[in-house]
Amino acid sequence: MTRLKLNSKRYFLLGLILTPVFLIVRRQLNTANVSSPQGRSMNIIQPQSRMETTSSALTKNKTDVKLQYVKNNCDLRLAANGTFPAVALVSAPGSGNTWIRHLLQQATGYYTGSIFTDEALYKAGFLGEYEDWDSGSTLVVKTHTRGLGQIKKYPAGILIIRNLYDSTISERNLLANYLNEHDHLGIADWGDQLTRDPEWIKFVDDRIKSYENRIRRWVEWDIPLLIVHYENVVQDPEVEVKKMTDFLNVPLTNERMACVRMDTQGGFHRVADKAWKKAARLAFTHEMRQRINQVMENMSKLLVEHGHSKLPWPLYENMKR
Repeated sequence: MTRLKLNSKRYFLLGLILTPVFLIVRRQLNTANVSSPQGRSMNIIQPQSRMETTSSALTKNKTDVKLQYVKNNCDLRLAANGTFPAVALVSAPGSGNTWIRHLLQQATGYYTGSIFTDEALYKAGFLGEYEDWDSGSTLVVKTHTRGLGQIKKYPAGILIIRNLYDSTISERNLLANYLNEHDHLGIADWGDQLTRDPEWIKFVDDRIKSYENRIRRWVEWDIPLLIVHYENVVQDPEVEVKKMTDFLNVPLTNERMACVRMDTQGGFHRVADKAWKKAARLAFTHEMRQRINQVMENMSKLLVEHGHSKLPWPLYENMKR
């Protein structure tokens, strides 16, 4: 009987010792991880007060959320400082970065940030625009950086890649109006004399070089990286948004996906008129096309070498392959 009591005391003391250890291990196992295409993981801080999510956000209840309910539950907010790591949302200018920010905001309920403090975007409702880029109060941070010194500041990134022809056209449209009028949706002059314009020739040359440098440096830098192809987002925004929220380890609820469906375009999606778009495509000379096609081929191979999918060639217009 005495031995039984001693054994009971021993088991009780052993339980007191092991219980905290068990709880610590369990907490560590439950820490959220994000897997990169290379199979590595990145710890992401879980934001507070998330709505309960289900694993079938894309396949269930796509049409059964009432519109009025959706309108009342598509609010956006800034997170508390330190909630999110400073994950870069990086792209070449004219690659749909602002549009994809809009989709992520609709999908999560959290504002996205930027290194640019764009007044026009802030006034249009991107209230994360003036937050410090590394405050942790925004879901991702918009940047166009390709310098390795800047890249090293980010723990992870989402790299948006668009057909180089289309991103070049889009950026010229933006620059032609934005510097004077802060107009994100203006159209440049695409006259038939452009192919002999030295400024246009230099502009295209610069865009080819920056396209290659940006992709190469982000892909070769050793951090978790998700590649998002602009054309895939156009084809199926829900699938691509789900990939991004999974990468960020942010729950995607049926209600928030309904918010994406309700406003897929956002307010900064330029409408492509057939006339100017045709004229813009004719502005690329044969030599320009050869260089653009070659650099895209090279970057597609680089993506595959680093465990990512190749460029979505069937979705690329403006190319003779």
